[in-house]
Amino acid sequence: MQRPPGDNAALPALRDEFPDFRIWQEITGHRTRYIARRLSRGTHPHTVVTSDLAELRAELTADPGTLPPR
Repeated sequence: MQRPPGDNAALPALRDEFPDFRIWQEITGHRTRYIARRLSRGTHPHTVVTSDLAELRAELTADPGTLPPR
């Protein structure tokens, strides 16, 4: 299975950029998803699951006051 270009370099960079989150990649069959989970109470969002690294970054940088209720 081929991984999208840049994945190997992008994950360590994201981990450095967002030290308040545990960030990892899961591969199941032909599906890749990225998960970010907060490490401490009060950090928002709690968890993000997506197949797109750009979306993951956007969610982690979003102002919690501007996010729609879930």
